[in-house]
Amino acid sequence: MKKVNLCCCLLIGGQSRRMGQPKHLLKTEGGVSWIENLVSVFTPFVSEVIISGNGELPDSLSGLRRAEDVEGAEGPLAGIAGVMKIRPDADWLIAACDMINISPQAITWLIEKAVNHQDYAGILPMNKRTGKLEPLFGYYRAAAYLEIMKIIEEKTFRVSVLGLSPKFHCPAIPDSLERCWRNVNTPEQLK
Repeated sequence: MKKVNLCCCLLIGGQSRRMGQPKHLLKTEGGVSWIENLVSVFTPFVSEVIISGNGELPDSLSGLRRAEDVEGAEGPLAGIAGVMKIRPDADWLIAACDMINISPQAITWLIEKAVNHQDYAGILPMNKRTGKLEPLFGYYRAAAYLEIMKIIEEKTFRVSVLGLSPKFHCPAIPDSLERCWRNVNTPEQLK
């Protein structure tokens, strides 16, 4: 098995209209911003954490590299393609900034799925409860870039479309880890 250069992309580009303020800057109970918390959770697993999106960052993260969206794309797909473009040699753990329950155990599970399914361009977990893919906390190999660019060229812009491709493995999220794939969009959900 070849050793991969694994990086992390944290997506902060959303408008946060429903939350009313930038989600990545909201604080945990311990007073740390969501984005700082996610950086600390992913750092032990990756060679680099890169931020996708133009939102303000806490001073503690000012040294992190940032990726620009790919032109002609929209939404998370633009950020994912942008980060893959600047590091075409890397595999990626991609996560949205509002998935505040991501744990080391969930990251380990995702990496293990990627190691055991190396012929796929990526791992897009499936939520058994909802029946939906959860591509905004997934594993993307460098080979996924071509599939992403096809979707962008078709002007679809939905990351979940990748799950229709036989090039992606979509395993069911274990019940014990399901909460790690929940995102928080509104003040009510936060409570």
